[in-house]
Amino acid sequence: MEAGISNARAVAVLVLAVLASAAVAALQLAGDHRDPVALWLVFAPGVCLSFVVTGLYVWQHRPESRIGALMVALGFVRRFRRDG
Repeated sequence: MEAGISNARAVAVLVLAVLASAAVAALQLAGDHRDPVALWLVFAPGVCLSFVVTGLYVWQHRPESRIGALMVALGFVRRFRRDG
């Protein structure tokens, strides 16, 4: 049986995801957008972080399945997409 992601690495990935969310939120605040900024500041990080957190949970508890790693990657990719 494969070993899942270690607790230390999971915490490091989670911290990186929170920092990335904060950086993108700061860029959103600094930008000159006509989009509803408050909506993006609340819901976009929540959706992305939920993918990362759920992916880390799945990765630790079912390491033979690559779905957890895929969810973590999707959470980061979604965070940096330009079109929302």
